Amino acid sequence: MVYSLPPVAGTGPHQLFSDEVRKRLNILSGGSILQFGPSSIANGSYLNIQPSSGVEIEVRNVFFPATIELHYYDGTNDILFDASASFGGLYIPSFKCSNTKYVRVKNVSGSTQFLYTDAVVDVPIKQFGPTSISADSYLDLQPTSGEVEIHNIYYAGPVEFYVYDGTNLLGKFDEDTSVSGGSTYNLRLACTNSTYVRVKNKAATAKLIAADGVIRS
Repeated sequence: MVYSLPPVAGTGPHQLFSDEVRKRLNILSGGSILQFGPSSIANGSYLNIQPSSGVEIEVRNVFFPATIELHYYDGTNDILFDASASFGGLYIPSFKCSNTKYVRVKNVSGSTQFLYTDAVVDVPIKQFGPTSISADSYLDLQPTSGEVEIHNIYYAGPVEFYVYDGTNLLGKFDEDTSVSGGSTYNLRLACTNSTYVRVKNKAATAKLIAADGVIRS
């Protein structure tokens, strides 16, 4: 069964969730916690939100006292998907991380800073990409079987979003026209093998696209 949460008012990706939504997120994906830091990170270096091999996590909070960038990374391919120009925090961004694909927090403040994040362990996650997608082609968020709920999509250039059932392509339902790329946080997109979301690369050249979510069945 695929569950979804109602939309919650906020301020873009840095949304502040109500206590009720926090409780419901805990119900849907719970487990022991894992903490990264506070770690002293030199300018230009990263705090890797990288669990041990075989462990899968859902990031709940990221805290930073100065300018940072957020990157999605698989050891080779890197997507710069967000940045903050000042101190702040991300509250329940729901990034899904494994030992091989994970989010990195880059200190770009100009000096050494302490960075910190926490997560919930053993969430049954699904990760797509990072994959280099040619211009006007798609990353299909199509599980081989079962049901997946997509929570985050990361991209290195402009994208469009569609729903597809193998025959019928629903007209574009959303887009991000930023040439530098970006991400969408805290989505609740239900995908099966027969009907799923497609992310179209609208850049003139190939760009990296990735996504993650939770396995519902």
